[in-house]
Amino acid sequence: MGYPIFIISLDRCANRFDFVASQLNQQDLDFERVSAVDARDFDKAFMRKYRRRSGYYQSLSPGEIACHLSHGKCWQLILERGLSAAVVLEDDVRLDPNFSAAIQSAENLSKNWDYLKLHGSRRGWVETVRADNGFSIVKFSRVPGYTFAQVVNRDAAEALLAMNLPKARPIDVDLKWHWEIPVVRIRNLYPEIAFDESDNLGGSVIAQQGRKERGDFRLRVSKVAYNLNFAWRNLVQNIKDFGLIDAIKLERGELRAGRSSRSSGPLVMSSKEEVSMRQFRTLRS
Repeated sequence: MGYPIFIISLDRCANRFDFVASQLNQQDLDFERVSAVDARDFDKAFMRKYRRRSGYYQSLSPGEIACHLSHGKCWQLILERGLSAAVVLEDDVRLDPNFSAAIQSAENLSKNWDYLKLHGSRRGWVETVRADNGFSIVKFSRVPGYTFAQVVNRDAAEALLAMNLPKARPIDVDLKWHWEIPVVRIRNLYPEIAFDESDNLGGSVIAQQGRKERGDFRLRVSKVAYNLNFAWRNLVQNIKDFGLIDAIKLERGELRAGRSSRSSGPLVMSSKEEVSMRQFRTLRS
């Protein structure tokens, strides 16, 4: 497999790193450990810098900030080493036995994605490209949450780092607002080949380094308003990409096909994505 593999893991969580490393060793895959940013090292001044609420219904927790910065370290490595792309794994992921073959398929289809999630599924999706070995590159009605397994190419790494991370939202939530970064084509490998194993490894480290849960009325109202705003913005973007009828079918989970009715063939890139990608590459050059 041509892409290097980075495993994000805290220095104090050797057992979690060993869990992922053993799976990769079984498939004869090389990998590299990337030391995760530890939220325990944050002081009050650092937290005041990042714990702002703009764009999200509550401030980021220490664990969410650390997760964002840890992924940023991997993106930086991609640029510094001149890599075309890299597999980025968190240390609580369980990998499918066909992981190596699936990544090879993703590499063969690398012209069709910039940020390829290896996990997650939703009822509604549109296929962009189908591989010969049964895997497809798909675009879901909504970008699935979590970031425990993905392939990130150079364009995506550069664009995401340029966003002055971490933003006001957790990293997986930021990716759900994909229309804010149209130069990055966020897609999924289907069927998924990576699964969350955090519950069997002592729970999520992010949750353990999280905020104290608050149940006040203002926070609940803020969360409802945020969710409604996201749902509306996501629907509007799907209408732009697929048309009104197919966008509604996607949201209802009724569209699971190789093309939308708007297109004459498999959807590879929306017009907005294509224009934004050209502009981004022009500015970069």
